[in-house]
Amino acid sequence: MLQSLTEPLKLRRTVLGEGIPKICVPLTQNNTESLLREVGEVVKRQPDLIEWRADFFEELMEFGEVEKCLSVLRDKLGQIPLIFTIRTSAEGGKRDILTEDYVNILKSVSKLGMADLIDVELFLDEKRMKELINSIHSHDCKVIASNHDFHSTPSKEELVRRMRAMDGANADVLKLAVMPENFDHVCSLLKATREMVQEYTSRPVVTISMSEKGRVSRYSGEVFGSCMTFAAVTGESAPGQEAIEDVRRALKFYHENFA
Repeated sequence: MLQSLTEPLKLRRTVLGEGIPKICVPLTQNNTESLLREVGEVVKRQPDLIEWRADFFEELMEFGEVEKCLSVLRDKLGQIPLIFTIRTSAEGGKRDILTEDYVNILKSVSKLGMADLIDVELFLDEKRMKELINSIHSHDCKVIASNHDFHSTPSKEELVRRMRAMDGANADVLKLAVMPENFDHVCSLLKATREMVQEYTSRPVVTISMSEKGRVSRYSGEVFGSCMTFAAVTGESAPGQEAIEDVRRALKFYHENFA
């Protein structure tokens, strides 16, 4: 059994950092009508968390529309925690956005009290993002600091450095997603995850090695220390995401045989 420093984080009915990794399903539709149909289908599958990938949303810059969608989503999700994410184009997302607009939208969302976790891309501008994290916390909202590399996998030492920077920025959850070129890269991510939770942080950690090569990282979190994985219901938001039913079976297999 993995011995880690992780202190569990409770978000509504879901606890990150203990037991089987939790399954998060992203919402990726680009308009209100389609988004609400999508969330209906996703809720039926009862994931542990739901992420609204707002970078897909055509009316992201109309905050009144964002607020209306958040209100309806919060009502439909019940006790399922909601992550609000604007994934920038620099980190593989659908939105080329000014840092000022990014900051203002996330601050405004935090004030509404409808999102349980707000995703902050720490290395977009590390100083400003640290200030943003403090602002989000002032509204009693939690932060998942993230970094996504859709081109490569840095060394184990660099992966650990990035997660330690997230920890030092006082994020509540630390998330890292990278693209492997070979299985050695996948192993580097798994080793970095294990080292992080055993030696450096008590915060829940989420790590993903993307694409088909990195599939094992999506299932083996309980063995190496990643507390969450992502699955698809209506469409993937990153390379390598699989259907929620398949992910549940794989997590159960690892839990019963390796944890």
